Amino acid sequence: MRQKSMTPTSPSERLVKNIRRVTRKHYSAEEKIRIVLDGLRGERVLVADWRCDWVGMGLAEKLAREGRHVRLAITGTHVGQNLQQYLRDHWAGKLHKLGAEGIPYARLFGVDTDTAYMAHIVSGDAIIVSEVETVVLALGHWPNTSLEEELAPLRVPLHLAGGCLAPRSAEEAVYQGMMAGLAV
Repeated sequence: MRQKSMTPTSPSERLVKNIRRVTRKHYSAEEKIRIVLDGLRGERVLVADWRCDWVGMGLAEKLAREGRHVRLAITGTHVGQNLQQYLRDHWAGKLHKLGAEGIPYARLFGVDTDTAYMAHIVSGDAIIVSEVETVVLALGHWPNTSLEEELAPLRVPLHLAGGCLAPRSAEEAVYQGMMAGLAV
């Protein structure tokens, strides 16, 4: 005989259950762009770029052009490490002129209300970035909801888009980027 599942009784259990229910929704590419643009309200932004490619650099450039203070945390030795040299160097120069900062060898470990905690991937030392209002994740092709789960107890507004919802192809990413550019 099957047992009935217990309904959550505490407020935190109900909140977690509601977040799980809400995050099951599937969004179109246009809806994802709107969610990202609506969520990017902070003036001090950290972009966590796992792949050291054009996605993180493109986000950093867009946000810096909007007047935001951007820090690009990368897992590699330098921004754009996995791009062709002529493209990487040109783009790195643009980011430098826009005032974007690069943080090499940095893997995002966690966040709280205004601080991002990272680990130096070679030495293991802590890297603490304070005065962070928005964190943007560029973490690869697999869905990653671990940050959402960590932030849920803080009861801060969460806006989900892109890779945290579902993997996407390069063509979809280019389309989403184009739609975001047109919406600006």
